[in-house]
Amino acid sequence: MTFLPAYILLSILVLMAFMRPKSISIHFILLLAIFLFFAFSYDNGDRLAYEYEFETIHSSTPSSYEILYIALMKFGALFCDTFQQYRCFQAILVLFIIDYVITRYSKAPNVVLACYLIFSALFDATLMRHIVAMSVSLYGVFILLKAHSFRDYIFVALVFIACGLLHSSYWLLLAFIPLRLLLKAHPIITIITVVIGYIIAIQYQSIIFSLFGLFIIREGVIDKYMTGEYANSTGALYDFVKYIFIISPCFLHIFYKKKLEPSIISNNDKQWRVSLLQDNIVIVNLMFSIILIPQFFAVNYFRLYRVLIVINYIYMSNLYYLSSKKRNHIISLVMLAYSFTLLLLLLFFESENTLTDVWNMHFETNSVFKWISI
Repeated sequence: MTFLPAYILLSILVLMAFMRPKSISIHFILLLAIFLFFAFSYDNGDRLAYEYEFETIHSSTPSSYEILYIALMKFGALFCDTFQQYRCFQAILVLFIIDYVITRYSKAPNVVLACYLIFSALFDATLMRHIVAMSVSLYGVFILLKAHSFRDYIFVALVFIACGLLHSSYWLLLAFIPLRLLLKAHPIITIITVVIGYIIAIQYQSIIFSLFGLFIIREGVIDKYMTGEYANSTGALYDFVKYIFIISPCFLHIFYKKKLEPSIISNNDKQWRVSLLQDNIVIVNLMFSIILIPQFFAVNYFRLYRVLIVINYIYMSNLYYLSSKKRNHIISLVMLAYSFTLLLLLLFFESENTLTDVWNMHFETNSVFKWISI
C-alpha cells in the first residue's frame, strides 16, 4: 500500500494554509483533517486499553487511569453508546479547546494548524489522556501569562491541577507558576537555580521521585521510572540539545521585536493578546526548561514540550502575519523547517518503530485515509 495520494492531499492543504492564513474554509478543512486522525485512527494497544476502560466505566472494576479522565469518560458515556462515539466526542472537545486558544492568540490560525498537522497531531491522536491534558494546559499557560492577582494565580493552579488529574506527568506544570514570577523578577538567578536543580536531580534520583510521591500519580508510574532504564548521559545531552532547538523561535524575538512593536501596540483586544505572547515568549520557553529534570528519567515527559511547540507555532504565525511579504517567505520556511525537523527526528532518529507503529498506522487503520491510499 502506498500512502502517496494521502501525503499529496495533506501537503496541498498545508500549502493552502500558508497561502490563505485566515481563510475560514481552509481552517475548517484543517480542523476536519486533524479530527479524522483523532477520532478514527487505531493504535491497537492503546485502543484496546481505552475501549475496555470505557466499556467497564460503570462497573466496580478499579481503574488505573487518572480520576479526572475517568470522570470525563463517565460524562461522555452519558450520551455515547460506543467507544467510537466517545472518541469522536473527545476529539471535538480537544479540538475546540486547542482551536479556541489558537484563534484568540494567532493572527494566522491556519498556519498554526498546518504546522501542528505536520507535528505533533498524528503522534497525539491515540494518546487520549495526554491530548486532553495537553489542550487544557495550553489554555492554562496563556491564562498564566495574563495573571496578575492572587485570585488569577489560584485559578491557574486549579487548571494545572486538573491537567495533573487528567495525566500524571502534567503535575509538573504547577512549577510554572513560581518559575514565571521568578523569571520576571530575577531571570539570571532563576536559570542558575534550575541548572543546579537539574544537576542535583540527575545525581540523586531519589529526590525527584520523593517529590513525585507527593502528588496523585497513577499506580506503577513512579516504580516504572525508578528502574533507571531511561537515565543516561547521552540521553541527557540529546534532551538538552533538542530543548535548545525547540526554544529556537525565541531567537526570532531578537530580530523582529523592534520591527513589529509599532504594529502590535493597539487598543484592539486581539492585538493586545498578540503583544502579550510577544512580550512573554522568552519567559514561556524558559519555564519549560524544568521538564529537562524528569525527562532525564522518563522519556515520555517530552510530550509536555508539545504544548510549548504549539505556543511557538502561534508566536511565529504572528511574525508571519505582521511581517512584510518578503519576510513572510522567510517565516514560512522557518516554520516548515521547525515542524518538519521535529517530525523527522521522531520518525527516524529517536525511535526505531515510530514510523511503522505510529505514522503508518494512521494511514493503514484510519478508514478515511486508508480509502485515499492505494
